[in-house]
Amino acid sequence: MGFLSHLNRPQAVDVFDDDPGLWTTSWNAPQQWLAGFRDTGIVMTPDLAMTVSAVWAGVTFMSRNMGSLPLELFRHSGDDGEVSQLIRSGPTARVISRQSNRSHTALEFWEMGIGHVLLRGNMYARIIEGSQSFAEELRPIHPDRVTPTRLPDGVIVYVLTFPNGHREALTEDEMFHVRGFMSDGLVGISLTDVAARSLGGAVAADSFAARFFKGGAAASVVAQYAGEHDDQTEKDLHESIGRYLGGLQNVGGVLVVDSDTTVTKLGINPQEAQMLATREHGVREVARWLGLPTQVLADAGKEPTHASAEVFADDIVRWSFSPFGRRIEQAVDRDLLIDDDLFTRYNFDAIRRGDMKARGAFYQLAILTGWMNRQEVRHRENLNPGPPELEEFLEPRNMVQAGDDGDGNGNNRNGARALVPVRTAARVRDAGRTMEVIYALELAGRVVRRELTAVEKASRRYAKDGAGWSGWLREFYGEHAIYVSKSLKIPISQAREYAARQGFALEQQGNAADTVGDWEQTLAPDLATLMLSDGRAEGEQHHA
Repeated sequence: MGFLSHLNRPQAVDVFDDDPGLWTTSWNAPQQWLAGFRDTGIVMTPDLAMTVSAVWAGVTFMSRNMGSLPLELFRHSGDDGEVSQLIRSGPTARVISRQSNRSHTALEFWEMGIGHVLLRGNMYARIIEGSQSFAEELRPIHPDRVTPTRLPDGVIVYVLTFPNGHREALTEDEMFHVRGFMSDGLVGISLTDVAARSLGGAVAADSFAARFFKGGAAASVVAQYAGEHDDQTEKDLHESIGRYLGGLQNVGGVLVVDSDTTVTKLGINPQEAQMLATREHGVREVARWLGLPTQVLADAGKEPTHASAEVFADDIVRWSFSPFGRRIEQAVDRDLLIDDDLFTRYNFDAIRRGDMKARGAFYQLAILTGWMNRQEVRHRENLNPGPPELEEFLEPRNMVQAGDDGDGNGNNRNGARALVPVRTAARVRDAGRTMEVIYALELAGRVVRRELTAVEKASRRYAKDGAGWSGWLREFYGEHAIYVSKSLKIPISQAREYAARQGFALEQQGNAADTVGDWEQTLAPDLATLMLSDGRAEGEQHHA
C-alpha cells in the first residue's frame, strides 16, 4: 500500500468515460505508437487504422456481432455440480447482458470494449460497487488512459491518467480487464503496434489512389519548350498546367500553351494507378491480422453458396467468436463473480439459428433425444409458455423413460438394455454442451444416411432371395460397426451392439422397404446421444 499512498487520488473527478474521447486519443498520443513509423512513412495509430475500410469492416464485424450475442449467467446445481441453471434476473445478469451502466446498454458496452481489445489489445472498465451487488455498474475507460503496474508482491495496480493531468490508482478488485494476446503476462499487445507495416501499406495505397483521382485521374506531363525562359515564365507555365490537371472538375478541359511549348503525358495504366492488386492484398492482410475469413471483409472472390454459407457460420463461431468469447467469459468470471458456483457462457445459437425448416428439424431431434423439452423450445422461439405438461422430457422408445433409472444398470422395466445410459439426456441439457449436441446430430445423420442408402439398395436386390439378404446383412453390418466406431468416436463394442440390433431386426422383418423411411428421425438421435454418453467401459478403446 506504500505505492498507493504516494499517488494523488482526487475525489471530485469521475472516471466515467461518457465523453467523445472514448475512441479519440488527440489529448495524449502514446509514445509507443511512434514505433509504427515504418517504410511507408506513416505513423500508425488505432484511429488511423480504422480509416482503412478492411480494418473498419473487420473490427466492427467482430465487435457488433459479439456485442449482440447473449452473454448468459449460470449457476452450478445438483450433487455433482454438472447441471446448470440459467439466471435471468439480478444485478449481475443485468450488468453483463442488458444495461452495463447508466449511459451504456450491454451491446454498446461490449461493442466498444471488444473494439478496444482488437485494436489496442486491452479493454478496461471500472467496477462500481452497489448496495445489491459487487458489480452494480461497469464504466468503460479508454485503454490509453490506463497504465497497469505489477508490484513486487505480485499485485497489479492500474494507474489512471486524466486529461487534466490528475492520476488515480485502482486495485484489481476495482478494475475489469480483458486482455488480448500477451507477451509479458500483464497487458495485451496492440494490433496497430505489431501490424504497423502492413496497415501502413494499406493506408498508403488508399492515399495514393485518392490523390490520383483528386488530380483528375490524369498522368503527369512533361513540358518542353525551345529557348530559355525566365523564372516567372516557367512558374506561370507550371501553374497553368497544374490548374489543367488538378481536380475532377477540370477533366476534359482545354490547355492553352504557346507555339514553342510541347506537352507530353507520361504513360500510366489506369488499373495500375488504382493499385487494385495491392489493395486486395491489403484486405487479405487485415483478415489475417484479425483472424477473420476474407469474405467478412467483402474480399473479391467466389460468391458463397447456401451450403458454404452454413459452413461459414460454423467456422466463424469455431475459430473466431468462440475463442474470443471464452476470453471474455473467463475475465467476467475472474473479475465480476464472487460465488464460485456462478459462471458465464456466450449463447451462439442465434448465429446458427437457420431457417424455419432447419430449426424445426433441430428441435425435433433435440426433443426426441431428451435434452430439451417442448417448453424450452417455445422459450427459444419467443413464444408464450404452454401448459405444464410441455415441461416433461421425452425420449425415443428404445430408451428408458426420462428420469427413470430402471433397475439402476441402464435397463428398463422390461429388462431390455437401453441403447444409451439413462443419465445422458440430463447431462447434455447443460447449456454449455449445446454445440456438442448439434455437432453430434450432424455426424450421426451422415452415418444413418449412409446406412439407409445401402439397406434400400440391398433390399431391392435381394427382394426374392432370403438367403442372399441374410448374408448381405451380416457382411454389411460387420463392416458398418467399424465405420460407426471410427466416424462417431465411440467404443467398437457399442458400435457392434448397435449394428447387431439393426441387422437382427432387418433379418427378422425380411423386407426393409417399409421400416427404413424414418431412420434419420429415429436413429440419428440415438447415435448422437451415444456419442455424447460418458457411460463407456473404462479402458475401452475406439476402433483404430
